[in-house]
Amino acid sequence: MSQPSIKAPPFVRYVMYFNGQNASAVVPPNPAFYGSQLTVVAWFAIINNPSSWAGIVDTTVYTDKNWWILTGASPSCSVDIGASFTGGKKDIYLPPIACGEVHQYALRLSGNELSAFTDGKLYQTVTGSGELATDTSLPLVIGGRPHGPLPTPPYSFSNVAVWQVLVYNKALSNAEIAQLYSNPTNPIREGLVLWLQADPAYIHGNTWIDLSGHGNNATLYNTQLIQLAPSIPWFWVGVGAVTAVAIGAGLWIAHSKGLI
Repeated sequence: MSQPSIKAPPFVRYVMYFNGQNASAVVPPNPAFYGSQLTVVAWFAIINNPSSWAGIVDTTVYTDKNWWILTGASPSCSVDIGASFTGGKKDIYLPPIACGEVHQYALRLSGNELSAFTDGKLYQTVTGSGELATDTSLPLVIGGRPHGPLPTPPYSFSNVAVWQVLVYNKALSNAEIAQLYSNPTNPIREGLVLWLQADPAYIHGNTWIDLSGHGNNATLYNTQLIQLAPSIPWFWVGVGAVTAVAIGAGLWIAHSKGLI
């Protein structure tokens, strides 16, 4: 099956692929995910966007609780960053970016101020009415929007490729978010409560290991860990994550020797 190519920075060697149909990663609820002082940073590419408001990284149900990073209006590859407050929700709609391009996105909450960043730069800040409308029973989901508390599976799946997800239980400064863009492989540790990075070293079966040290591991459902290579944007194999990486490496060796 033909798949679109992807443009990624050279440090992105692997991505976790979510197929937009039934793939997700679910992190159980944790109080650190719902505070009014919070920063979420994610590197990902939207492959295509056939359905508006599909979940990319979020802790919301129908955008009536907590916060979200979603796909924007279909069919453009754009991002909606938002949060729900007791006086109503607030959304920041980012400009469309070419499908298949990996970029850094950040959501920051500081009290009732919501800010959105792209590639280390502040795009917009809006002010919500009241306090953050929280539901601490909801999981953090990547690749979909949850329908309700666990064990209810996610719905509204997105077709995205994710390299990294960071969550901080503090509102990072503009300079700190810019630092995460310029030095993404060595993130700031203070306040870091979730660090998921696509790499075979951090995938144990269907568990995506949290590198923050807080044990917020994600459970993987129907995902693929895909290895990127300079001359072959995607390695596509219809098998599980570990096998996909092994076969992908073999394809790259064959390609480098001129066999394929």
